Amino acid sequence: VKNHKLGSKIPLRTLVKYSIIYSDNSAHQMIISYIGRNNLKEFGKSLGAINTLNGSDNFGHTSAADGLIYMKKLNEFFENNGELGRELKGYFLDSLQNELSVNNLKVANKYGMYKKYYHNMGIIYDEHPYVISIMTLEGYNDKETVINDISQKIYDLHNSFYENRKNTCNLEIYGQ
Repeated sequence: VKNHKLGSKIPLRTLVKYSIIYSDNSAHQMIISYIGRNNLKEFGKSLGAINTLNGSDNFGHTSAADGLIYMKKLNEFFENNGELGRELKGYFLDSLQNELSVNNLKVANKYGMYKKYYHNMGIIYDEHPYVISIMTLEGYNDKETVINDISQKIYDLHNSFYENRKNTCNLEIYGQ
């Protein structure tokens, strides 16, 4: 929001866009102020997330498991909300930090960083889309490479699973 004058009114849609694409912390704080910290905590709980905004600030603590919950719910929103879902998905696809990307696949992702903590979570769109949530202590190190290496390994395991499933099913059903 650095390009807006102090005290100016910024549409919620713009704040959401900035917080996702640019990971704009000021936009994030304004969204929480608008929606309410307790409302967001309750929403997270209603989804099954355990660690929504835990802690003393408006960033809180979370877990990789909660990240998966959010990404699955987000993907449902993309798929079931027409133009609004497509617009929101576009923000996640355009995120500036995208270390989860493998094999030139589209990835809707959101990263976060605070001091030594560096995380990235998203939806990898291959033939069998999947969600991924990686949390590290790599904030001061080669975070991009570490996240991308982990993402590549998960992608390889994901593909191996589907390849083995296809081969096993063909053998059991068709004997070949």
